[in-house]
Amino acid sequence: MLTVFSSAESNVDEFNLPDGKILNVYQCTSDLENSVEYAEKNGADGLFINTYDRSDNIHGIKELAEKASLKNLFVLIGVDYDGADKIIPSLSDYSDDILFVVKSADPKKISELGKKYSVKTLASYKGNIVTSAFSYMSGSVKYSLPGIYFASSVPYSIVFSKKVTEKADGKIRVIANLSDPSLCGKIRQDTETWYDDIVKRGFNVIITSDPSALKNYIDECGKERDKLEDYYKKYVVSYTLPDIGTKVYSKYKKAYLSAKAEAERCISDLNVSKSEILNAQYSLKNSVDSIEKNIESIKDGSDGVTVTPFRIAVAVLSLSAFVSFEIFVRKRTEDY
Repeated sequence: MLTVFSSAESNVDEFNLPDGKILNVYQCTSDLENSVEYAEKNGADGLFINTYDRSDNIHGIKELAEKASLKNLFVLIGVDYDGADKIIPSLSDYSDDILFVVKSADPKKISELGKKYSVKTLASYKGNIVTSAFSYMSGSVKYSLPGIYFASSVPYSIVFSKKVTEKADGKIRVIANLSDPSLCGKIRQDTETWYDDIVKRGFNVIITSDPSALKNYIDECGKERDKLEDYYKKYVVSYTLPDIGTKVYSKYKKAYLSAKAEAERCISDLNVSKSEILNAQYSLKNSVDSIEKNIESIKDGSDGVTVTPFRIAVAVLSLSAFVSFEIFVRKRTEDY
């Protein structure tokens, strides 16, 4: 039985954020027979298949679920609430490894459906209505659903807002589908640039048609997090913050403590984007370098080259823009 997608009531330590990593889910094609092998070969954690247009191919879906179970891959299956009573019972033999993404119903009904058949059910909302987005999110948390699938054709729909996704509060997964632009704001593509964008927006399960590229991105996040840990050891664990009483020093100290807190967040949370980790590296190093570079002027109370939190923020934004541009250019170079 897989535990990466267990409900919020059980296996909390393995499922809940920040402990759980970003999940890589392969969007199945019409070639169901080879989808499991492709997903495993390219580093996916699971597969996603819609039954809306395949309800007559339950046999093929059963075979996919069986193969996925043997490979230790979970399967997300999209079902319409009205057709769930036909599809879910036929797949009950694989209920430990299947999660049903149910559309056309509110979280309470979806929760009741899961209890009826003893399966894991997730909410699904596609749209741009503020009250509905918040309602689906709060309802999913309230009824202990494992996650919620958000989609919209509007680029900056409310469903892609951190104001909504942060309401998950580490209790449920938030899913985005980048395999189809019409489901992720049209402007978003199935590339590293947009993986980073969607992760920064609070999503931690990404459905992709290119699991290899997503795996590379997740691996790079891990490498940069390891580097940030080295920075933390150097600039926090092995560093003694000066004890200086001048007024100007408070600016430097505030910038350092802010950078330290952000580094700690990026180290402990496995769902932080690559650009956030890179920014945390820069901020922590720069805050210490600024103190050491200006130590004499700090001691005598003059300003020196003051690096305030605002200036660090400006520098971080500049770095973030550069990182995004570098990712884009590199991806275009690889494509050609």
